[in-house]
Amino acid sequence: ASEVYVGRDPLGIWHRWPEHTFAQAGSQYVMNVALPFARREDISLEETDSDVIVHLDGHRCVLPLPRDARFYENAAWAYDDGVLRVTFER
Repeated sequence: ASEVYVGRDPLGIWHRWPEHTFAQAGSQYVMNVALPFARREDISLEETDSDVIVHLDGHRCVLPLPRDARFYENAAWAYDDGVLRVTFER
């Protein structure tokens, strides 16, 4: 526990941003997912017609896409500073 919490209160608030958000940026849709304890090598994504499925260390989470983003293609993702960013382009 001392390695995980490094002197921080385990019952405290560790982040103040929403678990995931969607935003339209020009011709792209961007989904941000908070994964503060993940490692990049443990993350994989699966895309369906209406969802993005995030696989992380044996678990999966299905995130439905907004209706407009369902018609976008060419999804790309990056993971930096505890945030998974998935970008959808036309």
